[in-house]
Amino acid sequence: MKKIFLGLILLTLILGIRGVSSALEMNELPTFTTTSAYNNYAWDTPPLISAVAISPLPPAEGVPVTVSASIFNDPDKTDVETVSATLRYSLDGGKSWEEVMMEQDEGNERLWRGVIPGQPGDTRVLFYLSASDATGNITTEVPGENLDWPPLSNERLAQTVVDENDKEQIVPDSLDILSCFAGFDEEYLYFKMVIEKKITRGTLHPPFLHAYCIGLLNLDKGLNILGSYLLCYVPYLTLGNYPECVFYDLGHMNFLFDVEASAKVEENILYLRVKRSALGDNPSKSLRLFQGTLGITTILVGERSRATQEALDLIGFSEEMLKTFREKGQVTFEDINKLKGYYTFEDATNYTNLYLRNHSYTVGSGE
Repeated sequence: MKKIFLGLILLTLILGIRGVSSALEMNELPTFTTTSAYNNYAWDTPPLISAVAISPLPPAEGVPVTVSASIFNDPDKTDVETVSATLRYSLDGGKSWEEVMMEQDEGNERLWRGVIPGQPGDTRVLFYLSASDATGNITTEVPGENLDWPPLSNERLAQTVVDENDKEQIVPDSLDILSCFAGFDEEYLYFKMVIEKKITRGTLHPPFLHAYCIGLLNLDKGLNILGSYLLCYVPYLTLGNYPECVFYDLGHMNFLFDVEASAKVEENILYLRVKRSALGDNPSKSLRLFQGTLGITTILVGERSRATQEALDLIGFSEEMLKTFREKGQVTFEDINKLKGYYTFEDATNYTNLYLRNHSYTVGSGE
């Protein structure tokens, strides 16, 4: 599993909760080193997908169509390489999908191609692309729109995570992520998180409150983690007169209660939905996201501002450090290691770039 800064992000949420004052001595976070896989999701870069094209154009009856695209990891930001790309296409309006592994061009490693078999005239073909790199980060377009709530079927969702089944002694089954999916329509973003066993609230005594979260970064706003958001399902928040599903602005460390965010649970499946407008202008229709689960072990008492400062003083997380984090999107690894006693990492996924788009063409009739 690739751990991320989810704990640091959740700390800002935890500091805003009013409720029972209790803390347990927990193990420190894993040691961060400059060469480790622990990294800031704003700076860890999944593949890019652009310049999607088809040939021949227009598609002719019975003639295979080659889909090409520029797919690569940005060498200015990472030395990790793209290792696979997949083309998925549908002939029935998105009800079912066929999968084609794309091939990398021998002369141009950024160019990938896949072929859709020839189809009868007037057939409408939907397709979308996805890619992964050597560290498991994923980039994907999305199959389609017009989703129901909750999106029970995966037909119009893109799979963003295929995770290993962690052992119970490593990750509790009720917090162990197995797979995740994402989708969109004109108004909402949709997410589906599949957990190994039934999703639960956790416990108050001893304090171990379960939190299921989606981190969202609007890539049109730049790569600043504190310019991003959290969509979280924390059932025990209702004890503090909070909704169980909250949308949190990391840049301003505020709950955005006027944002429409909702959650539904069916045994081991969590559905989350939030208004697209909550992320601000997003003309590129590109997002970065991760999924994670935590056990919250501290709930602070008092007004948010006072509780926040007391907690920051307790862990030595200074205002100057916060300023540095806001400006640069990162702090030193030593600073991160000071955080303890507020939560435990449980499960955290790799990063996903999500393009809110798909493609289609109609085969000519030959008349």
